[in-house]
Amino acid sequence: MPAVLYGEGKPAKTVQLKLHDFEQALRGHTGEHMLMDLAIDGDRGYKVLLKEVQHHPVSGKIVHADFYEVSMTKKLRIGIPVKLIGEPA
Repeated sequence: MPAVLYGEGKPAKTVQLKLHDFEQALRGHTGEHMLMDLAIDGDRGYKVLLKEVQHHPVSGKIVHADFYEVSMTKKLRIGIPVKLIGEPA
């Protein structure tokens, strides 16, 4: 599965992921926005934020992912979607 890794002030890097391993990493998470560790062959590991996952319009299978490399020493402001369900008591 193709994916792209980018970060602040860094050029985008295209990577290829094993689809099964990526699906297993997403298993058990209700949303697709999450902080992950991404290890690339012959390179150091990256702390990344999964920004977007693209699905095939008919089959629903994952076809692409975007990762944003985050610094663990700088503040990061992100928006997280909240979906309210039901009526308040």
